[in-house]
Amino acid sequence: GGLVVKAARTLLDQLFPKGQDKVSLTLGEAKTTAFERISLPTLTDFGTKPIALADQKNASIAVYDIATGKSVLKYEFIPQKTNGFSLEGYGNRVDEARLRYSKKWGTYIIMFTSSSGYVGVASYPEEKCLFEAELKGTSPHSIEYLPSGLVAVASSGGSDTSKGFIRVYSSDSKNGNGFAEAKLTSAHAVLWDETREILWAMGSSQILAYEINTDSAVLSMKKIEAYGCKDMKGGHDLSAICGNDDQVWVGGSIIRVFDKTTGKLLNNYAGSAQINSNNVKCICSFPDGTFARTVATDVYASHDTDRFKLFEISGTTATSKDFVFDGRAFYKARSFYAEYN
Repeated sequence: GGLVVKAARTLLDQLFPKGQDKVSLTLGEAKTTAFERISLPTLTDFGTKPIALADQKNASIAVYDIATGKSVLKYEFIPQKTNGFSLEGYGNRVDEARLRYSKKWGTYIIMFTSSSGYVGVASYPEEKCLFEAELKGTSPHSIEYLPSGLVAVASSGGSDTSKGFIRVYSSDSKNGNGFAEAKLTSAHAVLWDETREILWAMGSSQILAYEINTDSAVLSMKKIEAYGCKDMKGGHDLSAICGNDDQVWVGGSIIRVFDKTTGKLLNNYAGSAQINSNNVKCICSFPDGTFARTVATDVYASHDTDRFKLFEISGTTATSKDFVFDGRAFYKARSFYAEYN
């Protein structure tokens, strides 16, 4: 599927040439590893319905299993200098955590960002540092792993959102020195698309798609003109809908569904009347069809909360249940699966 989509994209580029937004940085030796889909080793450590809280109050990532309708703490991660992390810029603003599997490193990985100015990747369960970068003053908000061994990051630009950017790092680089970069105002999200083999990126007012070149000594990003949209409203989150290759959740000042093929943002999805909200920091789905929504409620910091809603859709409506976490204040609550969708 992915190769067909990529071939069609290449043909369209040849037939209908458009301007390109391409940024590159020479890395030294050739990177020829192809993107690929692999079978994941069994992992049951986090339960059957895990969700990771980016807990700013405790500067940690707390993973709960909510399968029974109650929250059961399964794991808590705080990066340590004794495991190789410098933690320069980590601070107390951890804002995203993702679970992925790396064939390159041969292990599950925990990826995390802190808007204080830090991004990191840890092996799981060893919790050893595999990659980190200090990004003070840029406010990192999202991180993603590409199957070729690259690390993508979205930084909003902090107090000056016009300085927001998307970066794709070589995971071989030390202290995040080797990367390709594309400017994106108030960049808040990155998400890998296994089917199309592209990186989706979201800023405050647009969604863009990038093709990542790993076939030469130059790591580069090429914007795909045919994909994306420029009709966002205060974009904060971009997340997969489990089992759906064609659509993703979009959260921010409004919740909508983005259709990758048509480039349309859909307002009238099943359950929209109950699910939609403003000030949304995260919306994510689970394989059983339920969805979790995190809305800032001014707990600890104005952008934090101590609760999220879990929605279940029946027909065209949705019912919800609140999960409350005393003693925690988190930015995002992200479903914690290694699969991309």
